[in-house]
Amino acid sequence: MKSVRQESNIQYPPVDEEGDVRGRARYLASYDLVPILEGRNLRYETRVGGKVQGTGQISIASAFRPGAG
Repeated sequence: MKSVRQESNIQYPPVDEEGDVRGRARYLASYDLVPILEGRNLRYETRVGGKVQGTGQISIASAFRPGAG
């Protein structure tokens, strides 16, 4: 997810009245998680700006009754 980090906004921690920093910088990552059902598998894609950045897949066969299909 390197591209998400590079394209994301960095949120800096607040500084109190004494000038002390409270916390650490954080990334604000915006992305779309798109589920795609293919038979008894669930495939998912992570998209940033409409471009696919990563994919994965899990089996959901155990959620169905035996013989379903």
